[in-house]
Amino acid sequence: MQKIYLIKRNFSMENINSEILGLLNSWKYKRAQPYKIARLKKIIEECVSNNLPIPLFGYWGIGNKKECNSYETDTICYLKSLVEKVKEIYAPGLQIIFILSDVHALNNCIPENITQNYAEKVKKLLEENGFQTVLLSDLYKKYNLSPKTVIENANENNKLWWQFFPLKKDLIKQAQNVSLCEDKNLSAKRYALIRKEELKFLEKEYLNKIFITYSSPHFKILYPDLPTIYLYTEKKGCNIVPWFNN
Repeated sequence: MQKIYLIKRNFSMENINSEILGLLNSWKYKRAQPYKIARLKKIIEECVSNNLPIPLFGYWGIGNKKECNSYETDTICYLKSLVEKVKEIYAPGLQIIFILSDVHALNNCIPENITQNYAEKVKKLLEENGFQTVLLSDLYKKYNLSPKTVIENANENNKLWWQFFPLKKDLIKQAQNVSLCEDKNLSAKRYALIRKEELKFLEKEYLNKIFITYSSPHFKILYPDLPTIYLYTEKKGCNIVPWFNN
């Protein structure tokens, strides 16, 4: 009896693996070469051999905007086109989880009502398009962490560490554009430490999954040490993230 992953074409398992890897590694969707591609390939092979969806996860940020607009829908549609291409050759397809980063919004002094409203709207939009979502604050709770305590601890972290942090200038520049806090330097420093804290539980929670990001490899030290795909947002060549785009 023909297995479910052999659809539309008389593909062998090896063909399926190669086709899926080719799509995930296509320059139509990726902005840079994947990280840990051998492990990425292994995850694909293990999923296909067990007829399971291929698991991916990544952050979906929250900025100072209450409503979703065309930037969100265009980004979702572009990613969905990749999902549909994979499903054409492999029925279980991709399983994508987005972590809605309400904790990062808190660090950026985004008003709670804006964060909550945007999170609700984008959660609905993502789930209507077949993606799963989880609040970052809920993952903190799962691992017995308090977002406010983590942020407060970051306030007090020694300044010498921050002085030599390789992404200091990048994160300060980013904070100047997206943070509503008065002290942009402190906001940037806290963000680095928060992300460092999150790596500990993300690498446990999403072990054997593929990390996706709309950022570049330049920020790799902020990402989980897992197979990583660097994606475009709305279309090939576009790197502007929708949650900061009004």
